[in-house]
Amino acid sequence: MKTLRLHHIGLIVENIDNAVEHYRLLHPNATTSPRYVVHSQGVSVLFFQVSKDLCFEFIEETRHPSAITTFKKKGINFYHVGYKSSEFDNTIKELEESGYKIFDTIISEAYQHKRVRFVLSPDLHWLEIIEE
Repeated sequence: MKTLRLHHIGLIVENIDNAVEHYRLLHPNATTSPRYVVHSQGVSVLFFQVSKDLCFEFIEETRHPSAITTFKKKGINFYHVGYKSSEFDNTIKELEESGYKIFDTIISEAYQHKRVRFVLSPDLHWLEIIEE
């Protein structure tokens, strides 16, 4: 799918500040975004930019239950891979036609109020598709 560009790896953390401190040891030159509260999901996120082409998204609960509560209960900390798409609607349609389960559209504060959709692959991997 030529319209997708790898953007980030989403990691569930207990505390964003601690995660930044731990990852800073591995990537001392990384930069960080502001912290964003995504109210509709009950989470706070921060992007930890490791290189030009990749960052980690640290995701922390701000309310319980949240979009990540079930994952936390199961001990799952690796959450999803995020992709930006320049053809958002076509990408979602193509993924759905290929057997991916599509979830509701979110308007995310973390992406300047652009559309985001989580999809579940046939291999049961979560992907986040972000409108570019």
